[in-house]
Amino acid sequence: MSARDELARDLKSIEATQTSLEHTLSFHAWTAEALIAKGYRKPRTITTVEELDALPRGSVIRDGDEELMEKTDIGWCCWVYLEGFLSSELALPATVIHEPETEATR
Repeated sequence: MSARDELARDLKSIEATQTSLEHTLSFHAWTAEALIAKGYRKPRTITTVEELDALPRGSVIRDGDEELMEKTDIGWCCWVYLEGFLSSELALPATVIHEPETEATR
């Protein structure tokens, strides 16, 4: 069983012990706070070329065609069958999968 499956099972068993709507809502709020504290954030959606251009080098997105693309010094690179190729066409909207946080990667 994966760690994700174990966590889901544990959360479900805890939720099952809640006896009222008020307890269930409190549990959901506590769970949300705990996940945010662990670093979870909702994936960001990119809808414009300007937003794409603002992403730092090393960012990875899943475009509207479900292609994984990485921003490099010379453009967006699509990784297919372990061989990268440059693409000037991205289907929007796109979901940010990874965004480097250091200034050195910009």
